[in-house]
Amino acid sequence: MSRCGLAVLGLVLALWPRAAAGETADAPVELIDVTVQSRSDGVRVDVKTSGPPRYRSELMDGPYRLVLDFEDTLYHWTVGPLAIDIDPVKTIRGGQFRANVARLVIELTREVPYRVEAHPRGVRVLLGAGRASAPPGEARVPPAEAPKPAPPWRLAGTVLRAEGSTAYIADAATSQVKSYRVGDAIGDGVVETIEERHVVLGTPRGPVELRMEELPPARVPRR
Repeated sequence: MSRCGLAVLGLVLALWPRAAAGETADAPVELIDVTVQSRSDGVRVDVKTSGPPRYRSELMDGPYRLVLDFEDTLYHWTVGPLAIDIDPVKTIRGGQFRANVARLVIELTREVPYRVEAHPRGVRVLLGAGRASAPPGEARVPPAEAPKPAPPWRLAGTVLRAEGSTAYIADAATSQVKSYRVGDAIGDGVVETIEERHVVLGTPRGPVELRMEELPPARVPRR
């Protein structure tokens, strides 16, 4: 082999490990496990990932829940939804919210302070156990809440599947029913979660929950 050929071969061999390392660095992170621990000062939720996470957290109401979105992450936690029932945590559920976003939802019994701490293999969520108390001698009077207007949609039914659930939502004005999946746009919002008897929509005004209407018990005629 000529000297020129040997030089080219040496350059290729020198660059190959760097290219392989670059491919590994670009691989998506995986969300692989969730554990819960009750503590004297609240509840600790540990989310384990295969690498350093990139995440966003948001506390939502109606019902109260802490939503964590992990970017460039694949959802590989096989357990869920997980019933906790350790105040203030009710359940933990999640899924692949978008192609490159894994979502974890911590459903709460009430509004609580929280803190998220990131580390190279996941995040640690600390949820406070107590409510903030008013200063001594000062009574706290909660402000009156204005009644929320009824949403312009009605939940007609849901179909839960492992490959993706479907919600059937009717327009309250026209009674026309359309099918939606997580991530689909509806009005000025988007479908966030689909459960057995309720659906949560994300809108610019905040989350909107649609629940299946409870049918009254059938009356048996007297003979």
